[in-house]
Amino acid sequence: MRDLAHIRVGLLDTIPRDFHLADEATDPEKFMDMFVAAGLAFSYETYYVAEGEMPASLDECDAWLITGSPCSVYEDLPWIPVLEDFIRRAFAAARPQVGVCFGHQVAARALGGHVARAETGWVLGRHHLYVNVERDWMTERPGEYTLHYINQDQVIDLPPGVELLGESPRCPNALYEAEGRLLCIQPHPEQPVSSMQVFSDVLLEKGAISDAEHQDCYASLESGVADSTLIAGWLGQFIVDNVGQSRN
Repeated sequence: MRDLAHIRVGLLDTIPRDFHLADEATDPEKFMDMFVAAGLAFSYETYYVAEGEMPASLDECDAWLITGSPCSVYEDLPWIPVLEDFIRRAFAAARPQVGVCFGHQVAARALGGHVARAETGWVLGRHHLYVNVERDWMTERPGEYTLHYINQDQVIDLPPGVELLGESPRCPNALYEAEGRLLCIQPHPEQPVSSMQVFSDVLLEKGAISDAEHQDCYASLESGVADSTLIAGWLGQFIVDNVGQSRN
């Protein structure tokens, strides 16, 4: 375990409290567990941005991580423009940021990209991620991986100045990076199989997915193991490398 407690990561929780599931860990807790599994021991501060709680200053943390959310970035919610402004200010100040799922989408939108409901519908379960571009923070050469996905919105057009690093068949803009300042990924390295199953059950109960989609999700999760810990290590190493750069 690498002791990185000197690096403070701000977890920007974009899940309204009404959506928290009683028997589930919070997303910030899942991200902490994810980094522990990858052998990275950061220190953390959590901000419930969907409840209007934002950092008072960019200086409160060394890096920022924006979580997934059941919300869509184009919804008329008062906290979303505030978060987008924070993302732009952090980007301009070269503070490392990581965005996952909703975080991936809201960062793209904040910097001039386009996010919309995908015509292909839900991407749900364990699916491929093809990484095509190599970066120093990758702990192995780019290749073919699988990760957990749960999204029906996607980044349709990337913002200017970012580079596409990886794609999946049903999510073309799945992984992008910008100037060592921003790393965003659509799938979920932080979500364990048990949580993916719970989310799929909830979507089925709400009528958001069909029985066939629910069964396909379960089958994909049971057919192999996602490369979550490896990709979590990439996200963590991106933070380590670029916090070091921003301090120089």
